Amino acid sequence: MPCPYGLILSKVPAKKWETRADLLGRMEITRQILESPLGLEMTVDELARLAMVSRSHFIRLFTRIYGATPMRHRSDWRLDQARLAILQGVSVSEAAIQVGYSSLPSFSREFKVKFGVSPSQIRNRG
Repeated sequence: MPCPYGLILSKVPAKKWETRADLLGRMEITRQILESPLGLEMTVDELARLAMVSRSHFIRLFTRIYGATPMRHRSDWRLDQARLAILQGVSVSEAAIQVGYSSLPSFSREFKVKFGVSPSQIRNRG
């Protein structure tokens, strides 16, 4: 039976396609939550419960499907959103607040590690 999810669905370890699709659907919900303001407040344990799998299985499965651990995915997504905001003219401090950082030095440090340049350098280039 052809599947619209193709390669992603094949990464889900289950014997039956229906089980794979169900599990992938639950994982997709957790990914969407991580990429929302609600995701800033949820723990890995809460996300695993939502996906109806154990914590360790959730981390393994999420990493296998999306290429990063849930917390790394959340962090990368937040930094990507901040970068887009800065390129659109939002101040560095406002961009940091918009994506949930309460510490500007922490935000700047993580931003520089991910992109190789500081947020203000991105702003000045943009």
